[in-house]
Amino acid sequence: MFPITPVDSRKAEAPEQLGTKRKFWYSDQELRMLFKAEERGTGEDWAEKIACELAQLLGLPHVYYELAEEVQNKTRGVVCENCAPQPWTLVLGNQLLLVRDSSYPAAADGRKYKVRKHTIDAVAEVMGGLQAPPAPWTGALPQGIRTALDVFSGYLLFDAWIANQDRHHENWGALCRDDAMYLAPTFDHGASLARNLTDKERHERLTTPDANRLIAAFVRKARSAFYARIGDAKPMFTLEAWKVCAARVPQAASIWRERLRQINEQAVEQLLREIPPHRMTEVCRHFTMELLKRESKAACEWRRRMNNALFVAWRSGDSSNGCWGPVGRLEHVANGYRFVYTRGAQTLAGFRPFSGMPDLEAVYESEELFPLFANRLLARSRPEYVDFLHWGGFDPNNPPDPLAVLGVTEGRRATDSLEVFPCPLPDADGCYINKFFLHGIRWRPPEVIERIGKLQPGEVLSLMPDPNNHYDRDAVAVRTSIENGDNFQIGYVPRYLASEVRRLCAQCDPDAVKLIVERVNLDAPLQHRLLCRMKACWPSNFRPCAGPEFQPIAKELSLTET
Repeated sequence: MFPITPVDSRKAEAPEQLGTKRKFWYSDQELRMLFKAEERGTGEDWAEKIACELAQLLGLPHVYYELAEEVQNKTRGVVCENCAPQPWTLVLGNQLLLVRDSSYPAAADGRKYKVRKHTIDAVAEVMGGLQAPPAPWTGALPQGIRTALDVFSGYLLFDAWIANQDRHHENWGALCRDDAMYLAPTFDHGASLARNLTDKERHERLTTPDANRLIAAFVRKARSAFYARIGDAKPMFTLEAWKVCAARVPQAASIWRERLRQINEQAVEQLLREIPPHRMTEVCRHFTMELLKRESKAACEWRRRMNNALFVAWRSGDSSNGCWGPVGRLEHVANGYRFVYTRGAQTLAGFRPFSGMPDLEAVYESEELFPLFANRLLARSRPEYVDFLHWGGFDPNNPPDPLAVLGVTEGRRATDSLEVFPCPLPDADGCYINKFFLHGIRWRPPEVIERIGKLQPGEVLSLMPDPNNHYDRDAVAVRTSIENGDNFQIGYVPRYLASEVRRLCAQCDPDAVKLIVERVNLDAPLQHRLLCRMKACWPSNFRPCAGPEFQPIAKELSLTET
């Protein structure tokens, strides 16, 4: 069992003003210690201790807590050492944000939640002026985590794992000494792990057949104290906040995600067993373990789930002057497929719901791929089926998931105005990777089509923004490389990628943006003639598919599930 530190309240030297619980400072030999009382019976003592030990497993810089008890009245609580002993000072997040923005809500108004200026963008800007936590806080930090924002992304992954809804602007900060400022270790996690539920409710959620009452339904409602945008009505879910931050530091996010994936469930179970039974019942232990398993899986697998998702784009207008935009999202889930409309369906002029899917706010699920999308794949019985897979770079002996095929072929048909596309994700090195068929070949003259036929796999192509394009101001033309002796314009980047490709070309070093020939399919129709692969840097502020038009309309589909 974890030891319980006796605390003599007669040695109290000063109260701690922050927070709503009784706290006081006292000295233990040379150390300045903080006692936090748990007088409400809501389990914040064991939650703080377990969160502390889980942070240690993850390798986060964190304040270390021990279980404690007041000698005089047997009040439970936790104790921790001062994380900012002299000459250090702790500057809280709201103070740092006020320096950045003089209109940031002042601490004097008492607000810690529902502060709409408490955004990931604002915090990331503050992190740019901080160094990573100083020694000795970084002893277990994973290799490759270097900056303050790298570390803070780990804090947000941790919040998603333990369902911590309490990282408001007074629950993070900076350690300052002389003129140097460092991100402070993470602290104050007592409001996590659903510690305030009764055992009756825990038992019900563990055993109920009602899907809306299960642990999965419960934890996906956990909201952070961060807003996606200043004008939003509600803060983001904890997993959503982690995802938004992860998009800024994809390489660090990958490291943290892998560290979480490697944590042994038996080690977590043993930690829970170390809490004395009079502080944590068996039902509470079981519920907490199930919560942690659920949240760990969600945090580790969101990237894989996005790899199994496609956005559906629809064209408003005709082929010469139409406007493309996302109207839905198709996803491969455990029991089949799910489709939801996105907010773009409400704003794109002229859009009407698809046949068989009349309700924009509904969540549609099917064991088989919906006909609207299945009809965009060649049947296995077709004589050109094997060639069709080859054109997309797939192995016919190991047929891929239908969504993987649609993600490359785009599901284009001559009889409607739909296309499907995946949202790009960073690779293991934190780079942008995408594969697409070149667009616009059918409009090129015969000599250009002949030149395309002579391209070789691995040949470098050039990207050139085309601001004078009458049909798409974001158009990006693709040309053969001057280094190869010519400079033919051979086509265009797909419209749904054009805007982000222009951004990458503007923000990345020219040597960090590469477009190469993946395959030349001489026996394919023109829309499948040239398969290209693009690799580029992933700028810190680059967040594809993050606009409101990509967000699901369905109210019952939480962002934890996206």
